[in-house]
Amino acid sequence: MKSADPRVQTSRMPFRRVLLTAQVAVATIVLVLSGVELQSLSRVKGADPGFRVNNLLTMAFSPTQSRGLTVPQSQQFYHQLIERVRGLAGVESAALGHHVPLGLANNSTDVVIDGYIMPEGQRSLSIATGRVGDGYFQTMSIPIVRGRPFDAHDNGEAPRVVIINQAMANKYWPGMDPIGKRIQIKSPKEASAEIVGIARTAKYRNIVEEPLPYMYLPLDQTEETFVYLFVATKSDADSLIPAVRSAARDIDPEQPIFDIHTMENIVRRQALFEFRTLAEIAGSAAVVSLMLAILGLYATIAYSVSQRRREIGIRMAVGATNSRVFGMVILDGLKISIPGIAAGALIMLAGAGAVSSAPANPRDPFIYAAAAVMLIAVTILSCYHPARQAAHIDPNECLRCE
Repeated sequence: MKSADPRVQTSRMPFRRVLLTAQVAVATIVLVLSGVELQSLSRVKGADPGFRVNNLLTMAFSPTQSRGLTVPQSQQFYHQLIERVRGLAGVESAALGHHVPLGLANNSTDVVIDGYIMPEGQRSLSIATGRVGDGYFQTMSIPIVRGRPFDAHDNGEAPRVVIINQAMANKYWPGMDPIGKRIQIKSPKEASAEIVGIARTAKYRNIVEEPLPYMYLPLDQTEETFVYLFVATKSDADSLIPAVRSAARDIDPEQPIFDIHTMENIVRRQALFEFRTLAEIAGSAAVVSLMLAILGLYATIAYSVSQRRREIGIRMAVGATNSRVFGMVILDGLKISIPGIAAGALIMLAGAGAVSSAPANPRDPFIYAAAAVMLIAVTILSCYHPARQAAHIDPNECLRCE
C-alpha cells in the first residue's frame, strides 16, 4: 500500500503548529483580560457609591462669574432658589454643594488637627473637602452617624464648624470621639472650627477608591459662589428640569443655568467611563483574537486533512468508521489548542499582579474556565467542517490508483 509514501504519512507541519499554539495562548490571555474587565465593569455598576443616585437632579450656577453679583448677592439668590425649589411639587428635598461627587473637580484643605502629631517636617495635612449647604446630607442620602448635619444657623456670623466622615474619624481619632474636637483650617482663611458631626464614608473621587478621609465645610461660611443645585425628586428627575429652571428664572431671568444632568447620568458617564472603555477595548481585542484563532485552526486542519486523504482512505478501508475519523480530526485540532490554552493561562496567572488594581480578581478561576471552554468550543467549531469532509472521504476514490 506504499506505506512509505510521504503523502500517506501525517503532515506534521511543526512550525505552523507551534505558531498556531502561540496564537491560541495569546487569545487565552486576551480573553482572560476581557473577562476581568467585564467583571470589573459589572461590579462597579453594582457598587454602592455611598450617596443617592436615582431620582437626583443637578445643575450648576455661577452668579459672580456670569452676572457679576457680589458674594452676599449670590448667597441671597441661592437662598431664594432653595426656598422656591423645595416648594415645587414632586421635590423631596434640595440643597447646594460646590462640586458633584465622582466629578472632575477635586478640592482639598490644609488643616492642623489639635492633638495629632504630624510627621517630621510636615506643618499641615491636606484633607479632601466639600463645601455644602443646609439639607445636603438629607438630599444626597448620606447618613450622619454621630452629631448633627449643617443647618441654616451655620452661616458667616456663626462659629466655624465642620463635619468629617468616618474614615477621617478612624484615622485621626482612633478609639476616640471626635465630636467637639477642633481643627485649625489653614486655607483659604485661617480659622479654628469645631467638629459637629460624622458622616458615613462615601465615594468622592473614584468609584473604587479606598476609604478617603473627607471633611465638609458649611457653604455659607465660605465665599464660594459657584455651586451645584441638587434636587431629590419623587419620580424621574428629568421631568422636574423645566420646573426647576422656571423657579430660577423667576428669581433672575438673566441667570445662566448650565451642566444640567441627573446623578445617574453623571455616574454612568464619569465614574464608569474608564471601566466601560477598558471593557470595550478588551472585548474588541478578544473578538479579533477569536476570529484569528478560528481562521488559523480551520486553515491548518483543512490543509492537514487534504494532505492526509490517502491515509484516511486507508484507515477507512481497513475498518475505521466515519465517527472515528471525525473524532481523529477534532482531536488533532485540540492537540494544538489545549497546550496554547494552558500556556496562556499560566502566563496570565504569572502576570496577574499587573492588573491587581482592577475591581475583579485577575485570578478568578471562573474567568479562566470560561476562557478555556470558549476556546475549546472555537477549536471544535473550526475543525468541524474539515472533520466532516474527512469523515465522508470515499476510500475507493483514494485507492483506485493502487
